[in-house]
Amino acid sequence: MKICAYVAVPPDSGPCGPLQQTLSNVYRHEGRTVEAKDATDSAPSGIDADLPPDLVALHKSAQKSEKDGLYPDAEFSYRQAVTYIGAHPKWDGGKMPADLRGMVSDEYNNIGRVLEKEGRNDLAEEFYKKAISSREAMAAERQIPLRSFNFSGLMSLYQKEGRLSEMEPIFQHALDLQEKGIGESGINVARTLVSFGNLYKDEAKYAEAEALYGRAMKIYEANLGLLDRQEASVLRPYVDLLHKLHQDAKAAEIQAWINMIEKR
Repeated sequence: MKICAYVAVPPDSGPCGPLQQTLSNVYRHEGRTVEAKDATDSAPSGIDADLPPDLVALHKSAQKSEKDGLYPDAEFSYRQAVTYIGAHPKWDGGKMPADLRGMVSDEYNNIGRVLEKEGRNDLAEEFYKKAISSREAMAAERQIPLRSFNFSGLMSLYQKEGRLSEMEPIFQHALDLQEKGIGESGINVARTLVSFGNLYKDEAKYAEAEALYGRAMKIYEANLGLLDRQEASVLRPYVDLLHKLHQDAKAAEIQAWINMIEKR
């Protein structure tokens, strides 16, 4: 949680969001009810938790404009947020100092999303790619491993345009970085493998998808004690693929594993 605060990850996005509730659950299971309540009560609420007021105002304006369908206005406010972070990369007015540059990737994704809604897909693609490259640049600058990626915007755009095959080198590059930085058996690697496998919808690519899902499954099995319902459910496409390959016994085995995690 301290790391999330330092890199200024918005508390309603990414892996940082559930941490406060997870800590509260840990305390509750240990019978530490007072600490559990304190953890819940201190949970950050939305983008305005421990961030500069000017940046919060830009976000709220952008989100309202986007919700109201005023996409050019939303785009302008999100771009202003990027400019603000460039001018004020560090924030020490909260509970602890924060490096706001960690938010730039999210801002680029936001800009890409509203550009796509405006029908400006070429420019949206450019910003989705900038979101990915900015995360890589930050990790390299800080000399820390790049654990996870957010490809959802770019992947959705390519899917709409029938260009999913163009995601292959991007996923492969992500895997190379993850395996080099955190090793081949981390859960974040498994998540990337599953997303990579989800690219292959054509029958001619089923074997490649199965290999990726299979690698992910081995990682999940090795990290069994760390998994939750949401984590296990991402393997449902693997079950569907196995049925398509007429490997029904193996599909039933994976489905039983998913059911076991969900019941636990």
